[in-house]
Amino acid sequence: MELLNSIDWYLTKINNAQTALLVTPPPADIEHLRFNHGVYIESIFSLIDYMYDNNNSISENIKRTIGSNFFYFRTLRNSIVHRGFDLSTRGIVVNGNTRVLTPDNVVQKGVLLSAPSEPLLLKATMQLDVVMRTMLIIKLNDIGALEEKEIDEDAEFKKHCSLIENDNHIPLFAKEMFMQNIEEMKKRLNFTEANKDKLNKLKEKLSPINTLISISRI
Repeated sequence: MELLNSIDWYLTKINNAQTALLVTPPPADIEHLRFNHGVYIESIFSLIDYMYDNNNSISENIKRTIGSNFFYFRTLRNSIVHRGFDLSTRGIVVNGNTRVLTPDNVVQKGVLLSAPSEPLLLKATMQLDVVMRTMLIIKLNDIGALEEKEIDEDAEFKKHCSLIENDNHIPLFAKEMFMQNIEEMKKRLNFTEANKDKLNKLKEKLSPINTLISISRI
């Protein structure tokens, strides 16, 4: 569950940044563009690195799909995080929206890297995003993380009660109120349905379909 919770959080940042960048009419808000492009790229690689740290790496499959663009974006991400690289210095208005151009001055150890062939940074990042999502879905399916699991409702409720009882930050009156209504709470809590709902929302958030549709409209 911790794995899925972390993935959900990274996807929240990725999706929110993407949404913020899709509609950006002039005059250009430079800080908005710089911030959200940075969050978008950083969060994609944070998720990729998180999967690697949990022995479920997807980076090699992404590399095989997009080739040298992976190293370009990895270096760009490092430049943003560690050197405050400003990727909003060049832009153009396309179909009524301000679009940042893909930087052509990304350098690794003194070597100028070849930029992706896609001239719009948002579109190039979304192409990386689609590949990342696809490889992530494949990996999560391989390890069975997206399967609905049978839940022992009684055991889960006992664990839930134990967490409340042992949490020193929950006020005593709130604990007492919970215990006084414990049977009613047990009737209302359905961990199987809650887990199913959480998985469905994650699958929707993870799907590359909306990103693919948006790419076609840029």
